[in-house]
Amino acid sequence: MDSISAIRELKELGIDIYFEEQKVHTINATGELIITILSALAQEESRNISENVKWGIRKSFADGKVLIPYGKFLGYRKGKNGVPEIDEEEAKIVKLIYQMFWEGKSTKFIAAYLNEHQIPMPSKKTDENGNYIFKWQEHTVMNILSNEKYKGEAILQKTYTEDFLTHKKVKNSGRDIPLYHVKDSHPFIIPVEEWEMVQVEMKRRGKRYSSLSVFGSKIICGDCGSCYGQKVWHSTDKHRKMIYRCNHKYDGKKQCKTPTITEEIIKNAFIESCRLMDKSCLIDDLKAGLEILENHKELDDKIMELVIECDALNESARKLIEDKKNGLIDFDEAEGRYKVLVKKHKEVSEELKKLEEQRSHKAASACRVRMHIKAMEHNEIPIDEFQIKWWSLLLEKAVVYQDNRIEFIYYSGYKNEITIK
Repeated sequence: MDSISAIRELKELGIDIYFEEQKVHTINATGELIITILSALAQEESRNISENVKWGIRKSFADGKVLIPYGKFLGYRKGKNGVPEIDEEEAKIVKLIYQMFWEGKSTKFIAAYLNEHQIPMPSKKTDENGNYIFKWQEHTVMNILSNEKYKGEAILQKTYTEDFLTHKKVKNSGRDIPLYHVKDSHPFIIPVEEWEMVQVEMKRRGKRYSSLSVFGSKIICGDCGSCYGQKVWHSTDKHRKMIYRCNHKYDGKKQCKTPTITEEIIKNAFIESCRLMDKSCLIDDLKAGLEILENHKELDDKIMELVIECDALNESARKLIEDKKNGLIDFDEAEGRYKVLVKKHKEVSEELKKLEEQRSHKAASACRVRMHIKAMEHNEIPIDEFQIKWWSLLLEKAVVYQDNRIEFIYYSGYKNEITIK
């Protein structure tokens, strides 16, 4: 169509095109016909090449061969037999990003830190003098935190080329063409459990998360329900001290009476809370709860029913448009029926979204409970030393009350109280 359009536009201007190889002039009708046929053949050849390339790529996906764009990917290089191997220097950057995330830093803060310390980006771009360009963005950090390849797995064919002419790529939902999930395809940089918990924590934080401290977002005021924020006392003298208090303590007429606490107080209270856990009984309770959380059959059945209903409504809408186009149904009737279909589709889609969110929430809760069980069975939960990792992984929130009580509420459902001095 591109070549025919150009030929006709030039012909209208009285311009002839002579194709030397085919010995064809386009100024006459016969010439245009020949070029049209040749153009169609060239397009078909292009389609065949595209299909062959697609087949080769999908065959390698089906065989579980992991393809990594090493020039734009941090942490790995091409190893023997084409299997990815860890680049230790680059892996340190990946681990740093995950560590900063667990310390409560936002993706925006992490990106700024990497730029400030001139840490090379995944693309490894350089300027004309061969110096690295440092332009870390939030989305780059998010991609590293969410890429499954860092846990030693690979999801293949996440996108595909919809049209071989436009080369337009679309996200693959798995419904049109297969998605391939290859486990243990290469060495991991981040352990599986830690990677999965990062996904849960990212979802919990949401898009508006901006905390610089892992403590502020989880310490809650027992009076008003607001988060505690990080403040500085005596910022200009030798008695400078970092403290936490309710962000709305002095807002409005009624002031919150919850106490101001230090980082040391909250750390010691968390350690004490962990010591109070009755491991044997708690593990049994958690395992019982885990069975319920991991049972998704009822939800999956409902989701599948709604997906099928959505597809049927889409097909009905498509057929209605076709009938209207072919004059098989009048305009008013088609318009009325179409509005009904759109309304129904919206209702079903909203219900489907709620169920999918519910399933996602159950899966996240199950992941947290598994982590809690594993940590307790291996005696990894801190007893004598505070660890940010377990504060982030296990604890949902710590509620501070007026009478100096701190209630620790864990994702697993377990809770206890510690009185601070």
